[in-house]
Parts: sequence; C-alpha cells; structure tokens
Amino acid sequence: MKLSNRRNLFITLAFTLAIGAAGCGGPEAGMKTKETEGPVNLKFAWWGNAQRKEQTLKVIELFQKKYPNIKIQPEDYSGTTALTTQLAMNVADQAIPDLIQMDYSFLNQYSDKKLIAPLDPFVKQGILNLNDVDPAYLDNGRRNDQLLGVTLGLNSPVYAYDPSIFEKAGVPVPKPEYTFDDLYNTARELKAKIKDKDFYPMTGFPDFAYYLRGKGVSYYNKEGTALGYDNDQYFAEFVSMQKKWKEEGLIGTDGSNGNGNNDLLIVQGKAALFHTSSNLVSGISQSAKRPIKILPDPAVPSGQEAKNLKASMLLAVSNFSDHKAEAAKFIDFFINDPETNDILLGERGVPISSKIRERLMGKIKETDKDQYQLVDYLKTHSKPIDPPAPGGSGVVNNLFKIYSEQVMSGMKTPESAAKEFRSEANKALNPLAQEDN
Repeated sequence: MKLSNRRNLFITLAFTLAIGAAGCGGPEAGMKTKETEGPVNLKFAWWGNAQRKEQTLKVIELFQKKYPNIKIQPEDYSGTTALTTQLAMNVADQAIPDLIQMDYSFLNQYSDKKLIAPLDPFVKQGILNLNDVDPAYLDNGRRNDQLLGVTLGLNSPVYAYDPSIFEKAGVPVPKPEYTFDDLYNTARELKAKIKDKDFYPMTGFPDFAYYLRGKGVSYYNKEGTALGYDNDQYFAEFVSMQKKWKEEGLIGTDGSNGNGNNDLLIVQGKAALFHTSSNLVSGISQSAKRPIKILPDPAVPSGQEAKNLKASMLLAVSNFSDHKAEAAKFIDFFINDPETNDILLGERGVPISSKIRERLMGKIKETDKDQYQLVDYLKTHSKPIDPPAPGGSGVVNNLFKIYSEQVMSGMKTPESAAKEFRSEANKALNPLAQEDN
C-alpha cells in the first residue's frame, strides 16, 4: 500500500475512533437557544485557498463591526484532510470549534455521535432566517428530519473547458446532454487535431459513485453497511474505460508543485477539459486569464439521470458550543447579509438565498454567470443527491484507489479487481457482520 494511502487510512481510522470516544460522553440533549449577555468568543474552522481566506476574514471583520459583543476566532486549513485531522485531535477532548465548515460527506459521522447541534430551534426563533431559501436547497444539511448544517453555496461536479482550444482545433463543444461515449469521441478529435506531445484533451474524471447513479444504483446501501450494488461488471466497466482512455493519451495528470490553479494543465493551455466543482471554475478562469466555461458531467449511455446539485460545503454548529444562538446568528449573516455576499461573490458556490442570487447577478463577471445558469439547468436535469457516505467510506475510497491502480498497471484484471474490491469494501463497512460469518 502506498504511503499516501496509508496516511489517508490512518486519518480515517483516527477520526472514527475520536468521534466514537466523544460520542460516549456527548452533551445533554437540551441546548441553549438564547443569546448570551456580554462578550462571546466563537471559534470558526474552515478550509480554503488564499482567496477564500481573504474573503472570509473580511466577512468576520464586518460581522464583528455589526455585532461588537461577538468575537470570531478563525481557524483556517488548507483542505478537508487538514481540517479533519485537526478535528480528530480535538473531538476526543470535546474541544470542537463552535462553527465548522464541513463537506457533505462529514454529515453522517458527526450527526451519528451528536457532535453537531440541530438548527431548527433558531429557525423558529428567527435567529436563522431561511425565508428566501428553496427548501430543496436545505436537504443536503438535513438528517432524520433535523437541520444540522446550512448550505453555504450550491455546486455540482462539472468539466471546466477552454473554449479557445475547442475553437483552435475546430472541434465542437459537447451539448449539455452528452454521454461518456460523446466525451470519448470529442477527446479523440482534440488529440488528433492538436499536434502537441504535451497536450491532453482532459484531466480528471467523474467518480465511480456518479457512474453507479447512472446505472440506477448507489455506491452504498441505505444503512451504510455495505456497497449498494452487487454487479461487479460496473466496477470493471468503469475502470476499464479509464484505463483505455489513459492508454490512448486522452487523460493527463495535473502538476502538484504547490502553485494552486497554476499547476493545472487547463490553465497552462495544455488541456481542454478539467474535472472539478462548479464553484471553482471562476478561480480557474482568473488564473488562466481567459474565459473558462462549464459543462455538466456526461450521462451514462442508455443509463439513468445521475447529475445532482450538491452543497459545496455546509456550516454547522458544534453541540459542545456554549454559544449556539450566536453561532446561528453568524450563519444567518453569512447567507443573508448583502454586504457579506458582495465580498464573497459566490466563491463557495451559488448562494441559496434567492434575494442574494438576484443581487449578485448584477455584480459578478460574465464568466461567473455560468455557475448560476448551471443551477437553473440542474433544477430539471438532476435527481436528489445520495445520502452522506457512511463512517467507513474513507477506507472504501482508499480500497477503490488501490484496486483501480492495480488494474491500470496490469497487476489485476478488471474482473478480479472488481470482485476483490467489493468483498473488501463490504468487510470495511460492516466488520462485525463479517466476524459473525
């Protein structure tokens, strides 16, 4: 097993053990829903690049001017791995930040151990105003009929594409309803037309969970105790497709020199398409200094609808916080305050407030409007997102990476890797059941 895989596995296990320990001694069911008199200090943990840090610190400064009795102590991290690693260290000591920016995938692990507070009482009191929010946009943060996190922005997995490369090659950009087969043919055309040994039609690829949705099944079962499919052909098809495309020189690898977007081949003009999240395309366009556009993910041929709208990230309140009402007030400020969103300009995704979206449409750059048009498109060309991944998902993802790499290198056939992956993944998701057998 590669060192990076071992490290990720260690982080996943450490986090699982930590939240297990915290869950045993969690807070009482009752919670303070009134604001505290006098000064209040709130710790706020998030991840992001330099641009997000600058914007977030300006928002915090603005909030503190409007609410001088509340001080926000920022804790920023480079990415989700860095944040979850730190939280794994904090959780067992019940030293969780009051406010946590979290990925949708975190929700099950935190909510199962009652580490995050329900926000419904603050909505009822009017501390957290969701009147201008479509209820469907809150579904990502709901679990067991409780609102546990508020979506900070809407996004979706997409291909960012460079129109200038398509124009130069004389290759038409795929229509939004294109399929994997269409993408393959487009990539081959680009490769044939652009005579540059360092050029790759694309970098990145939709994930396996997306492909399974197109097949009408889910990555995990509803209980999170096993994979959600039993047909090993799905894994074999998906990994074989990637292997073929890579061997034909259609998929390149982006650099990792610590230069952010500047390491991306699409920014360097060495790739036409890059798989990413829609809220990141604006920053990529800025780095490239030319328009980079958005294309929804391809459909599985003869398959079902697989596209979805997703919370780019959620903002939740720790159940251990002594100042939950003030934390809820900060969330309200983040999503509803006009000046705040003039600073953020949808960097975390398309705002969920209809009033804020309308306000920003007159302020954002033309290249940024693609995000908003994508959200409108996905209202009628998507299906509800799958439930958050179960606690053992980190181990499963590492297993998938290991077995798919073994297929890529020729160590295993797609069929044998598919069978072994499913067996090992099911053991990881429900080890007690395996012991009973």
